[in-house]
Amino acid sequence: MLDHWIHILTFIWIMCCIYLITIQSVNRNDRRTSYFQQNEILRVKIDKISVTNAEISDQISALNELLKYQNSFEGHQPSEDYEYLRRRIYSNTKEFWYYANAEFNALETLVEDMDALNFLRVKQLAHENYMSLLLDNLKLADVDQHSRWRQQMFDHLSGLVQWRLNRLQNPLYCKGAKKLICNSTFIDSDCGFTCRVHILLNCLVIAYVNGRTLIVPAEDGWLMQGDEWESLFLPLSDTCLTSHGQTTLKWPGNEDAQVLWLDISHFIDSRNPHYPFEIPEDLAPALRVLHGDPVVWWIGQFLKFILRPRPSTSQMLDGLFNDLKFQTPIVGLQISKDLKHPPHRLLSEYMSHVEEYYKIKEMESGYEKKRIYLSTYDPKLLNKLKHKYPNYEIISVVDLPKKFSSQEDNANRTIHNIIIDLYFLSRCDYLVCTFSFDMGRMAYEMMNTLHPDAPIRFTSLDGIYNYPGKMRRLNVAVIPHEPTENGEIELQQGDLISLSNNHRNGSSSGTSLRTHQTGLFPSFKVTPKVETKNYPYYPAAVGNNDKV
Repeated sequence: MLDHWIHILTFIWIMCCIYLITIQSVNRNDRRTSYFQQNEILRVKIDKISVTNAEISDQISALNELLKYQNSFEGHQPSEDYEYLRRRIYSNTKEFWYYANAEFNALETLVEDMDALNFLRVKQLAHENYMSLLLDNLKLADVDQHSRWRQQMFDHLSGLVQWRLNRLQNPLYCKGAKKLICNSTFIDSDCGFTCRVHILLNCLVIAYVNGRTLIVPAEDGWLMQGDEWESLFLPLSDTCLTSHGQTTLKWPGNEDAQVLWLDISHFIDSRNPHYPFEIPEDLAPALRVLHGDPVVWWIGQFLKFILRPRPSTSQMLDGLFNDLKFQTPIVGLQISKDLKHPPHRLLSEYMSHVEEYYKIKEMESGYEKKRIYLSTYDPKLLNKLKHKYPNYEIISVVDLPKKFSSQEDNANRTIHNIIIDLYFLSRCDYLVCTFSFDMGRMAYEMMNTLHPDAPIRFTSLDGIYNYPGKMRRLNVAVIPHEPTENGEIELQQGDLISLSNNHRNGSSSGTSLRTHQTGLFPSFKVTPKVETKNYPYYPAAVGNNDKV
């Protein structure tokens, strides 16, 4: 009986020992797991503190470098008042001719046959006078000894913004970085290449404003099919490639969420507050002096970052540059299909501005040959243009598909042709286009990344530049106006006007933010207003081994 109880007690003692050993092992594992978790949390916090300290240091450094660079040109930098007046004289000269030409055209039907020749002589002389005034204004920028400052500041500011975008897209610690995912679930099938690039640009602007690295999931393929985009352009990021994060919310979510998913349908919403019409506050003083339309320059910088070509793409474009014998002076002619007007009428409207450019060029110093680069969706237009204007040398991508491999499909050729058109249109001395089409807008945006004076290098036949449905063009009244005709609105000095269009007859249309009235007013009585925003600097260093 005693042996029986001894066995029972021995069994209980053994089970207790096993239980205690198990508990101790579990506790050790829990402590080890807790230690690793705490260590990881501590490491992330240290990384964030390091990044924060780097941000503060680099913000001060960036501002000091910008100030130092600007001060190094003291004595060569034009004043803001000087550049404002120079540009306003140029703009008002054009507005005066728009008004005079509209009046000439209205009077032309009233002139009797015997006075027709005299009327045409007066109109022609007035036009020559107008072109002479434009030329004098253009020469002023060449002789005022500020050209070197304009070019160097232009290069410096562009380099600074590209550096900031690179820092944004290549965070120090990708796993802990805040991200914005550009979602393409509801993209319109009619949205072509230039339309999709503008959507991507809008995504990047929103990411920049909110301090988030932009991620475009490769599996979506909404920019191009397959790996076409990656074969032509550099990736948006070299080090931060996935959308993983601890917390994920749909846009707008909240500031603490690590990952936000943005639906492209938000771009259609006019209430979206992140329009790209505000320029960085720290760059605004230099940009107001440097550029005639800082908003377009700012948008162009995002486009420049997005469309960074791969070496193979640059080699292809350089080869075509030589094959086409692309030379200056040359005018870019971007003609999109427009069923509202007969083709011959539309062509003559374009060509009147091309002719005007070369007449001013002839007054200045002459030219060897009149050249046009034609971009069009209508392959028959090239022959029509050559036949009607035989004194022009005309080159076009329409002649180029045979240069591509026969194995390429039509879609690839179309994308290549668009890229080629954008490349050459942006490098023309002057651009005649329609801003109602993405192609014309994008060519002009790219031109603004190449020339400090791009705002005087274009004519749009159908209105002002406006980012696709996302931007107000704010003007301020500098001269009061009392309505004298139906449809006009009152202006008081200092009134803010949301500009809708310039009708190229001396009048513009818009809405007064004071009276909320919409209507016409003389274009010369307002001047553009630049809006600013305090954007981040994105100084965090790029990690060499942080590719996720």
